[in-house]
Amino acid sequence: MIKPAPNITAGLRPGVCHQQKEFPYIIQSMLLAPAVGCFVEIGTKRSRTTECIVRILARHHPKRRTTVYTIDPSDRSRRRFEKRYEHWIEYGLLKLGRGARIEAALITGFSQDVYEQVDQGIAWLFVDGCHCRECAGMDFERYVPKLEIGGILVVYDLGDWSEKDLVCMREDGKKKKFGVAEAFEEFMDQTSIGLEKLHRVPSGPVCGGLGIYKRTS
Repeated sequence: MIKPAPNITAGLRPGVCHQQKEFPYIIQSMLLAPAVGCFVEIGTKRSRTTECIVRILARHHPKRRTTVYTIDPSDRSRRRFEKRYEHWIEYGLLKLGRGARIEAALITGFSQDVYEQVDQGIAWLFVDGCHCRECAGMDFERYVPKLEIGGILVVYDLGDWSEKDLVCMREDGKKKKFGVAEAFEEFMDQTSIGLEKLHRVPSGPVCGGLGIYKRTS
């Protein structure tokens, strides 16, 4: 069970779709990440979650050397990231150049296709990309094995939304059903990777459902 620290979200803005009920747990989970490895966000959108990672690292681990990767195929997401990136540099949140401490990088493309560009172990992984069963399943298959032992996996929208339609951009806008929970259940049934459940925020009218796990083997 995860218990967010008081005021853990002070000065931070939740992601576009993240509700206040879930947000403190997402932030607290970042502090549970091991000292080795990078931070990876699948689904950049407006880069708010990326900014939260950068700010949490700067606030709590200012001497840590790591890279924050955020992955999204959208050109709009790229423009938003670049604007926020300039802001992070201006306010000293990123340490660049020789002896860099915290760096942030956008990987443009579908997460299922660009996973090899994350060429190091992952300390904290946030999965909030395409929500169809096929794409979500590939995200789990291709990124979870990169988690360091003790690494943290955060899966968003684990609620039962199986009757909800969505548009899969990776398949040229094809209509599909929501399938994150189904994909994650299938992954857990098939993988030999040990994942310990740390916390679960159930879905509701204003909450998509959230699962937080730690890699144990």
